[in-house]
Amino acid sequence: MNTNSDYSIAFSGLTSADNIEMASRVMDKYGLEEQPEHSLSSAIQELDPVEIAPLFVGNPYDPEGQPIPISFSNATINPDTAIDLARRSMSGEQLSEDDGDFMSYATHSDGYAAVPHYEFFFPMAKALLDADIRDVSGEFRCYDNGAQVHGEVMFQDAESQLNLPDDRDPLFVGLSVGNSYDGTCAMYAQGYAMDTTCTNSMRSLTDRKSRKHIGEPSEVAEWWDEVLIQMTALRDILGEIIEEALEVEVDFLNQPYDPEEFYEHLGLPSYLARAAATTARNRSPQEGGTRTVMSFWTLHSGLTSALTHDFNGTSEVGSIETYSQIAKELLFNPQRMIGEVKSSYERQQRQDEAVDERTLEQNIAMIEQYEVTLDDRKEEFEEFENHMNGLLTNPAEN
Repeated sequence: MNTNSDYSIAFSGLTSADNIEMASRVMDKYGLEEQPEHSLSSAIQELDPVEIAPLFVGNPYDPEGQPIPISFSNATINPDTAIDLARRSMSGEQLSEDDGDFMSYATHSDGYAAVPHYEFFFPMAKALLDADIRDVSGEFRCYDNGAQVHGEVMFQDAESQLNLPDDRDPLFVGLSVGNSYDGTCAMYAQGYAMDTTCTNSMRSLTDRKSRKHIGEPSEVAEWWDEVLIQMTALRDILGEIIEEALEVEVDFLNQPYDPEEFYEHLGLPSYLARAAATTARNRSPQEGGTRTVMSFWTLHSGLTSALTHDFNGTSEVGSIETYSQIAKELLFNPQRMIGEVKSSYERQQRQDEAVDERTLEQNIAMIEQYEVTLDDRKEEFEEFENHMNGLLTNPAEN
């Protein structure tokens, strides 16, 4: 059992018998200098367990009385910690609130169904085994004493990698997955890819396939066969989308904002916008552009790099999901993103009383002139986006 509040478990190979090594570029992403000790199957077994425990309420008017049980709430606890505390209590040790907090993940209503990490992730490993997909690697990241688990499973075999045009390094395609015992996130899986050029995470390739912690936990085992089939289609169409994004360029010398302001108009905080713009400027010449003429693939890569290396949040849910969605939209629907930038720019400028109206109109016309150049691709962008979003959310239709 792990006792650290936050820790990670890297893995390579489906089972220990597969003798699979993690690719060097994946090791770079996770900051590893040595090959992982665990396979995916053994890493799943290392994740913390969960049980439901009853809750009791003390009566403030009967301080000497026993706590009274309640039926409308319960707690998720770590049974390994509970066993250890029971032994300490039986030996005469006085336990403290800190011990109780360490044992407990969270409190819930009585309808909450705790799905152990093992029961959620092991069917995924079984589906990989049935599909004879053994060359995998990735990492589980665990937070709050193991209550939250987020991670990636990347497919390393050459057939699963996505080859990009010209001499660009391939993308590793796989799954981003997660589960929690404390209600911070539902069980989820979504399309994922890693840009091996800069070890950037592309998290939100599809909308999440998710399920709340209610009903029968065993229902989630039915996900994984469908998800693996859909990932093949995801890889195939993603290559077409990236090729399209490489062709769509923005000349920032002909726009009334620079790359940093572009990201800010999309809703990014200044520090992330600055990091994304810096990466995009530096990467653009390598992608056939310049420091001022950038493709939407470069703009997408700038943002995914900032989210991977510079995001200063403490969670893998919440705001980072919003920013990841923006990165996905940059790749799937550039026209929509330009429309949002134009609206944000106009709102910002009209709030400034010193802005000259004529100048503002000229600048908006400049944006609109570029926007018009994307009109002939509008249907293509929307078709790509709808197809991708449907891969994990509407399996019966694919």
